[in-house]
Amino acid sequence: MFFWLSKALWTFADPANALLLLSVLGAVLLWTKWRRAGRGLLSVILGFLLLISVVPLGGYMMALLEGRFPPVREQADVDGIVLLGGAIDAANYYERPGSGYTSAMGRIVEAARLAKRHPSARLIVAGGPQPEQGHSEADATRELLLDLGVAPERIELEVRSRNTFENALFVKQIAKPRPDEHWLLVTSAFHMPRAMGCFRSVGFSVSAFPVDYKYGSLTTPRLDFFDGLSELKYAIHEYTGLIVYRLSGKTPDFIPGP
Repeated sequence: MFFWLSKALWTFADPANALLLLSVLGAVLLWTKWRRAGRGLLSVILGFLLLISVVPLGGYMMALLEGRFPPVREQADVDGIVLLGGAIDAANYYERPGSGYTSAMGRIVEAARLAKRHPSARLIVAGGPQPEQGHSEADATRELLLDLGVAPERIELEVRSRNTFENALFVKQIAKPRPDEHWLLVTSAFHMPRAMGCFRSVGFSVSAFPVDYKYGSLTTPRLDFFDGLSELKYAIHEYTGLIVYRLSGKTPDFIPGP
């Protein structure tokens, strides 16, 4: 139920969808006795679109999340590495050669580097759900890790999860971590607060290894509507996820930190 409710909520929280629906409402009001309200609504929408085209509001919001957990340079002994999905569209990957890669590919590359740096560490890839026919995202990720030189016997797959909380829950069942073990969690920096909150909620102690930084360098205004809307979409998606996860008890804090 939580999975479908979260998907439905995001449909209306998506800024592109919300702006479109409000624009339609404003246009309809122009043809009624509330035309003044319609003009006001459309003026507000146009002003907001201009604002996000010049000021990277979404980028600033994401940069706050990216800075929540500091970058990690050196690691002591590592017993295990958890790699969260999000870097590959499995359907596109298997349908067209050299396709399906997302902007989060840094997760896979850095996980491969960590695996080589810590040759005795286990590597668990989370990325489901497993389709009735075909391959999951975890399957595609495994192929790329093999191409990057990771030994096949070291890679373990979690293919049941549909969201970040299920990532944590099902990975813990596979890992069965001991209290004295040191595990690293690899995911994009902006997603790390929500991911760490989920792992804490299920009682799996991991150390954050944020990668795939994108937004920390957004410091100056620019004029780009599409980038501004895209950044805002990612930001609202992540902050909505943080709020919903906290209210549903899937994370211990609204914005988990170190």
